[in-house]
Formats: sequence, C-alpha cells, structure tokens
Amino acid sequence: MTDPADDFHSPTPPRVEVEIGARSDIGKRRPDNQDHYLVVRRRRSRSVLATSLRDAPLDAADEDAYVLAVADGMGGKAFGELASQLALRTGWDLGAAELKWTLKATEQELGELERKARLYFELIDAAIAAHAASQPGSRAMGTTLTIFYSVSSSGFVFHAGDSRAYLWSGGQLLRLTRDHTVAQQLVDAGALPKELAATSPYRHLLTNYVGGARGDLRVDVTRIDLKDGDGVLVCSDGLTDMVAEPEIAKALAAHGRPQPACDALIARALEAGGRDNVTVVLARYRIPA
Repeated sequence: MTDPADDFHSPTPPRVEVEIGARSDIGKRRPDNQDHYLVVRRRRSRSVLATSLRDAPLDAADEDAYVLAVADGMGGKAFGELASQLALRTGWDLGAAELKWTLKATEQELGELERKARLYFELIDAAIAAHAASQPGSRAMGTTLTIFYSVSSSGFVFHAGDSRAYLWSGGQLLRLTRDHTVAQQLVDAGALPKELAATSPYRHLLTNYVGGARGDLRVDVTRIDLKDGDGVLVCSDGLTDMVAEPEIAKALAAHGRPQPACDALIARALEAGGRDNVTVVLARYRIPA
C-alpha cells in the first residue's frame, strides 16, 4: 500500500553545473574598446521554514538560469562603447522584474519566450535611440547584441548583428547565429560564394542591429538542447574575423577549462593581427544523467 506521505516527496533533480570563462581585449589597432560582455546567474530556490506536516519530507528545490551576453558597439569613439554598455545595463534592469522562467519546451512556452525576448530587444533599442536623440553627433550609435540563455538543459539564443554564438559539442563546432550583414545577404542571394564572405568588404555592413530607432529591428531566436560536456561560446567579430572556425574548434578542444580557452582564443586573435576589439565568453555544462 502506498504511503500518502509519499505524495509530498519528490526527488530533487541534480543541479546543472556551469563553469564560465570570459575576457575582452582592446586589440592592437583600436583606441578604445567598444565591446562589452555580461554573464548573469539567476537563482530560484524553495525551502520549508515551518510546517505541521508529519512524516512528509519536502525536498528543497534550487534551479539556476544563466545569461551570456556580448554587445559590440558602433558609432565612433565613445558612442560605440556607450551603446554596447547601454544595451547590457538596460537588459540587466529589465531582468529585475522577471518572475517567470520558461522551463518546459512546449510551443506555448517557446512562443511566450520569443515574444518576451523581442520586447526586451525593442526596449533596449528604444533606450539607445533615446540617448542618441539627446546627444549631438550620436545618431549612428548602435550595437550588436547576442545572448545565450539557459535553464537546466534547455538553451536559447537571441541575436541581432554579427556577434556570434557557437555550440561546442562532441568535438564539433556548430554556429548558432546568422550574421546580419550585407555580405551574408549576398551569400543568401547566390551573388557571393560562401567562402568569400569572410573577406568581403561588405562583411561589416550591418543590416540589423540594436539602436538607431529604425523601427525594423529583427531578433533571431534559436533553441537547442544541451548535453553533458557541451560548451557555448558567445563572441564579437574581433574573434571570428581573425580566427577561422577550425582554429576556434582546435583551441576549445585543447583547453578543458573555460577561462584558459578564452585566454587562448584572445591570444590567437592578437597573434593574427588584432584589428578589432575581441571579446569571448564561454560556458561549459555538466548535466547529470
């Protein structure tokens, strides 16, 4: 016979462990660093402080969500740096009111998450546009914004611009984002061979970014399922312009810990010329069976 007290007891699932590495470098040619990054852990927990229930253990529940964000500003000295800073600070402020987390990958939950992400990007876009309108000479200020959000083994990418997110899984590097550039548009249209996009003079002409009050901001949303041992890399184009994807994969394979891997990627970008600011954020996931 089943003990009714068992209804109050459910095993607490083991917590996903995430190790983070992050670094940004001004590079060798830029007078200032217009990149910014932000890594956030949000924690939700529940524990019993008092109860009259007898013989009914109530397991504490703890769960973490992680946010990895990289913003690469534009608009000239000072304004580019300010745009990327405003994007991350505004996102941080908006997150303070976040109560519900998406935990189940149902169509309804995923739709709600996508709508919320688009709204946050629009609010960040408006904040940058409002500041630009108040500052002479800052009309062109804007920023890329690429965010990876994970809860348990579910991951989501939110993206505008040409900063990138990658999944490192099973020794393979998979790009999770599509560059919002004229070069990529030409590739998509069949007017430019894919292998020439990395050296095209149009590779830095953005077709979509945060800021500028254009009213046509587009947010790409991608969902992935994480496995034990997976890594997620979010980076600015200061890395991907200097270091080819096979070399990125080689560096990730050579370094098991995130921070040494980030340091190695920065060093490789600088060795290759360091023409731009370079920012890398790497998370490695341990997901118990």
